[in-house]
Amino acid sequence: MRSETIAVGVCAGLLVAYLAVVWLDTDPGRLVRLPTAEQVVAVALPSEEDVVLTRAASGWTVSAKGEAPIPAAEVLVDALLAGLAEAAPAPPTHRPEALGAARPVVLSLRDGDSVRIEVGRRRPGGHGCPAEVDGARLDLPSTVDWLLDRPLEGWTRAIVTDLDLADIVGVEVGGSISLEVARTEDGWLVDGLPADPHRVRVWLSYLAHLPALGGAPWDPDADAILEATVALADGTREAVSLACPEGLARTKSGTWRVPGLVCTRLAATRVDLLGAPFLGVEPFGIRLEREGGGWAMERRGSDWVLVEPGDRLLDHNATRLVAEYLADLAPPPVPVGAGPNTFETEATVTATIAEGETLAIAFGAPNSDGLVPVAVDGGPPLYLEQYQVDPVLPRLDELTAGP
Repeated sequence: MRSETIAVGVCAGLLVAYLAVVWLDTDPGRLVRLPTAEQVVAVALPSEEDVVLTRAASGWTVSAKGEAPIPAAEVLVDALLAGLAEAAPAPPTHRPEALGAARPVVLSLRDGDSVRIEVGRRRPGGHGCPAEVDGARLDLPSTVDWLLDRPLEGWTRAIVTDLDLADIVGVEVGGSISLEVARTEDGWLVDGLPADPHRVRVWLSYLAHLPALGGAPWDPDADAILEATVALADGTREAVSLACPEGLARTKSGTWRVPGLVCTRLAATRVDLLGAPFLGVEPFGIRLEREGGGWAMERRGSDWVLVEPGDRLLDHNATRLVAEYLADLAPPPVPVGAGPNTFETEATVTATIAEGETLAIAFGAPNSDGLVPVAVDGGPPLYLEQYQVDPVLPRLDELTAGP
């Protein structure tokens, strides 16, 4: 019995050691070994952007298509290398081609060699992702696939403004949007009105820590230019200019190409920062108009009754939720900026909130970022997140209790 226990222990120890160094059986007599993170000096991610991560004396940098390198988010680079180091042998049936097109990762090593890894898509349920190295099949953690989905700006941590939020006492915005934001003893004011402190802090964070993708020439003829002047507690002022949608920023340290998200976030309207619901009260009448058919219903007591088209029994819970979502509909918790000056209306919701008093909200089509332009009672367009819009634009069959 003692000899069997020793034998089992020895076998288990050998297996652990085998997996720890990630030796992968391929053809008989041939072995492939993955490099350690310390051996890697560059990571190339061939794609439309051709992102390259490079180890420098000051840390990791990121560049694309021959652009000048800028500081990278080292925590993400470390996570990628750590994920590759967790590779384990995979059964022969787990091939990258089985789960979507494989994406190449090329590791450049200190000794001048390189290793090319083909990484497939993560499996349903997050159970890792398949990969292949020179014919050897292996399994990687799902985080590797998730990291490879990041665009260039997802790897950068270049900051061209570095201000302490606690030092900011006010911001004046001019240009395509006009705002005056001020800190008081009682909180933040936007154009003299009490604002949602969380929304203001999120908005300020983009001005205080402006991320950049690299240097770029300034375009004075951009369609929309925001001029922000940040007032600090010591009496100094910091100027930041943004050209949108070109994605350019101008600061005291130079001019920069910035992620499109920066323009989206900083082009916040007064409504975005105040954060108040559009209605604020539950309506007692709702009408939805859109191509392909709409509906109208009104509240009678605790129930909602369909008035157009008639002869339908409404589901109590479904209609109650539509009314509650509409009453709470407000700019997103994280400001997503002003909408386009004009957009094609795809649906209009008219809510009756008092006798003879209605409020109309026009909804456009979502853009490529999933943001939906809306205009409230003909006011300045702004964006809502798709998840906010879907509950207040249900189809009629989603409201009815039966055929």
